[in-house]
Amino acid sequence: MDQVVERPAGLDVHKAQVTACVRVPGQDGGPREEVREFKTTVRELLGLRDWLVGLGVTHVAMEEGVSSSV
Repeated sequence: MDQVVERPAGLDVHKAQVTACVRVPGQDGGPREEVREFKTTVRELLGLRDWLVGLGVTHVAMEEGVSSSV
């Protein structure tokens, strides 16, 4: 059985910033997508948390940005 998550978020995590994309139900019944960037300071990460909670996000998937130095 497939499960549809109504309020998911995706996070692209890097050293200096996190890009977050949230999909929530829109006023017209279809999905509404919103993207925001947050710095990786404590204050900004707490802001990310508050934003996700405020939108009622129930599931989060993360991708870590990896860079290599030569």
